[in-house]
Amino acid sequence: RKKALKSLQWFNSKSMASKPEVFKDMTTFDLMKRGAIYKMSQSDILLNNGEWLAKQSYQFLGKHITNGLIECTGGEIFTSGPTIKTLIEDVDRFYYEDGILSGANYVLEGCEQDDIALFDNCTNYLLETLDRVCKTRPYCSLAIKFTGLAHMDMFKIANKAHFMFFYHLFKKYATQRGNDRLVLTRDALIEFLRRNKYHVTDANVDEFIEIVKFKDSKYGKDEIGELEFFSNVSSHYFRSDKHHSDIIHQVCERSGLTPEIREALNRFEKRIDRIVDRAAKYGTKLFIDAEQSYIQLALDSFARQIQTHYHKDRRAFVLNGVQSYLKTSHDHVLLEVERCRALGIGFGLKLIRGAYYNEEVRLAEEKKYPSPVFETLEGSHKSYDSNITHLMNNLNPDTDFLLMGTHNVESTKLAKSLISKN
Repeated sequence: RKKALKSLQWFNSKSMASKPEVFKDMTTFDLMKRGAIYKMSQSDILLNNGEWLAKQSYQFLGKHITNGLIECTGGEIFTSGPTIKTLIEDVDRFYYEDGILSGANYVLEGCEQDDIALFDNCTNYLLETLDRVCKTRPYCSLAIKFTGLAHMDMFKIANKAHFMFFYHLFKKYATQRGNDRLVLTRDALIEFLRRNKYHVTDANVDEFIEIVKFKDSKYGKDEIGELEFFSNVSSHYFRSDKHHSDIIHQVCERSGLTPEIREALNRFEKRIDRIVDRAAKYGTKLFIDAEQSYIQLALDSFARQIQTHYHKDRRAFVLNGVQSYLKTSHDHVLLEVERCRALGIGFGLKLIRGAYYNEEVRLAEEKKYPSPVFETLEGSHKSYDSNITHLMNNLNPDTDFLLMGTHNVESTKLAKSLISKN
């Protein structure tokens, strides 16, 4: 028992900075089980093959036995159980015993088929969670994954259109203005369209520029700034007919946005609207999980539009996830703060390190493109600390909301010092 207790205290001091007394009432069996599960959770072999193992278990042992095994092992430690009732018990216990705030999280992830009933059921369960848990508990927020509300192909195709807009068009054809950000001129836009054989008129170009520019743009009438492009170009526009712009429509169509994908995007938008409307009504913080880089451009665009709509007359409550292990994360953070200041709304961000490292590295190696994530752990640490410093130095507590998922003792100390200073 002493050995198991010492091992768990070391593990928690390294990973969670917990107090030793967190284990004092556990039996020897519980300590040994918890220690084994902690070690398994750090196994690359298990993490890389977990999905396959779960599928095999469901196939040969059945749903009830597999779910039971999950609930009495990792589920017992890392989740609040299989029902809203067990979630409520944990949320209340954490708050009333230790003053700890909670974030409820129920997700589907990586669904390849457009199972409308499945995604509608997930939406309804999230709404039920808001009604039963968050409505009367201001100490409980809700975290969601966009990929739990629509199928992966929809996000991949939408992201392909974003990649075309941002990297094939803007990054290649925009030019630097002194120390200012990149600027895309009308002539450069036309050059992109001509080289890629898009069939457009001068009126189509005028329409695109008008849609993308801010009303009080500091650029000339035939110029689009990087912040404007970042803010206003999307494969799908919420509550708007902007996607009827001929240029946007053609780029999206060439990227694979068929009428069927458009319908799926419309259903996704309606599901999201129901959830965000309910969270706004109850004053509940809504955390949007960051996901794989091959869909993140689209997810970020959808999150920005939701924030722009809902944060106009209230403090930020929709927090989009930013993964600091991405090499592009710092520029994203800079643009996000600038965007919100330009629009006169508060920024809402959930700053984390990242959750898909192995997958990102593997895909980059398989498909022969540069890895989107830092090659070293130290690179991720520096990126995280740089991001947290910029956000804290620019935070307005009356309008902005920042969640810092530090997962690291040194970053936690930095966050505390920045909070004290600001």
